[in-house]
Amino acid sequence: MCSVLGLLISISSLIHCFNIGDAAVNTSCRLNNGEDGVCVEILSCPMHKKLLSDRSKLVTCGYVGKTPIICCPKLGDVVHQSISQKKCEEYKNLTHSGLVTTIVRLKPNGIRLKPNGSLPASNNYDDIAGGVSSDRFEFPHMALLGYGHEQSIQWICGGSLISERFVLTAAHCTKSKSTGPVKYVALGVYAVDKMDSNTNVQKFVVKKVHYPPGYKSKLHYHDIALIELNATAVLHFGVRPACLYTNEKLPNETFSVIGWGATMNGEETANILQKADLVSKADLVSVAYDTCKISYSPTLKLPYGLNETHQICAEGDETGADTCEGDSGGPLQVKFSDMLAYKIVGITSFGQKCTYVPGVYTKVSHYVPWIEKIVWPEATRVSNARR
Repeated sequence: MCSVLGLLISISSLIHCFNIGDAAVNTSCRLNNGEDGVCVEILSCPMHKKLLSDRSKLVTCGYVGKTPIICCPKLGDVVHQSISQKKCEEYKNLTHSGLVTTIVRLKPNGIRLKPNGSLPASNNYDDIAGGVSSDRFEFPHMALLGYGHEQSIQWICGGSLISERFVLTAAHCTKSKSTGPVKYVALGVYAVDKMDSNTNVQKFVVKKVHYPPGYKSKLHYHDIALIELNATAVLHFGVRPACLYTNEKLPNETFSVIGWGATMNGEETANILQKADLVSKADLVSVAYDTCKISYSPTLKLPYGLNETHQICAEGDETGADTCEGDSGGPLQVKFSDMLAYKIVGITSFGQKCTYVPGVYTKVSHYVPWIEKIVWPEATRVSNARR
């Protein structure tokens, strides 16, 4: 069977390979020589270059979006797969399992209240006017960050749930002179004005904020942070972690940004969760970088200009879509083609909002090792000890 491997070779190049059907990542497979292997994303296989050089030996398991999944030889019974990739498989499986149907509300202090019943069978939100493109449970990883006093919380920035205890956001969203430090996190929010009556919403107090090495609040670089919650989130169809995009090379797919339209600059927050698609094809991303270099010349906050190693430029299509429709701290993401799950590629950082100038996003893949050490420390130590 012929497949197009667009990640590592020319799109126009066809390779002859054996396809064993759509097998899940980390499942067993059989190589052409009869040996056992494991299905992994192509760049996660230590021998992917050797297999591509002799394509008669290449066995594909399927695809995740446009990323080929290949049968990788076992090396000492260990195939390198990052902790975040393993966790991704767990979270994706939640979309096909029964999930938790009993919803538990949390006060802002993290104290659990009595269960309030089960999730409704329908995804429709009857009280919402038409014209909104996002469905109620379309983005179960989306988080809303709160500031100020408990009696009058200001909900401003966004974030992404990436585990039961951690939310990924922009570092600049964690504190400011006007709002003070971030204190609260809400999950399962769709309509901001219905948070108090929505039994699916879970609210938490921020336990701790983690910053990456090199972060300085006065600069636009390393604009990423991990918010540790004071309690464990209850996972269900409306609250579920997203996956992390781990490859340095950007996916050749359409990005989407989501949020309630708020930034730390004080713009009014939209009530309903919004989404917009951004251009992410490889050739257009490079054009965006060229435009970014003109639009974002060195400044006091960006003294060395844009850094392509840990910053992404993305722009809307001819409609002018941009993070005017997304939150600071919210995700730049791609969707798995076969399920309701997302990979976080970037974090909304800064830009000239609501214009045709590309926005700038923190590149998540650059920070995956740091994220894994904070979010899954025990698993990271065990994984490192085995290598």
